[in-house]
Amino acid sequence: MPRLELLDNQICELAYHFGAVSFDTSPERGWVIIEDFPLPRGFNCKSCPLLIRLPNEYPDLPPMYFAIPAAVRDRNGRIDYRTGSSRDQQNLQASGWRQFCYTIKSWDKRNDLGFLAYLAYRILDPSQW
Repeated sequence: MPRLELLDNQICELAYHFGAVSFDTSPERGWVIIEDFPLPRGFNCKSCPLLIRLPNEYPDLPPMYFAIPAAVRDRNGRIDYRTGSSRDQQNLQASGWRQFCYTIKSWDKRNDLGFLAYLAYRILDPSQW
C-alpha cells in the first residue's frame, strides 16, 4: 500500500478511537495530533493533545518522537521531558510543546499509529518511571 494511503487509513483509525485528529496535509504527512489523548492518572489534566512526528520513511522507520503541551505536569508539578537541540526540537519548544524521545529497538513496519499512541501512554505513565 502506498505511504499516503497507509497514513490516511491509520489517521482514520486514530479518529475512530480518539475523536478529533489533526495532521500535516502536505505530501510528507510529517505529523499527526490526537487532539484529546487520555493521560494516565497522576497528571494535572485528564487529556491533552499528543503530537507524533513521522519521518519521511515511515512506516519503514519508526516515528521520531512524540510531544505534549508544556503545561502538562505530573502530580509533583514536573515531567521528565527528553529534549534536544536540533532546529526541529527548538521550534517545537518555541511552539509550547515538550518532546519525549525514545528508542524502539525492534521496529516492525506493520506497527501503526495506534501502537504508537499506546506506546506514548506507557511512556507517560508515572508508574513506569
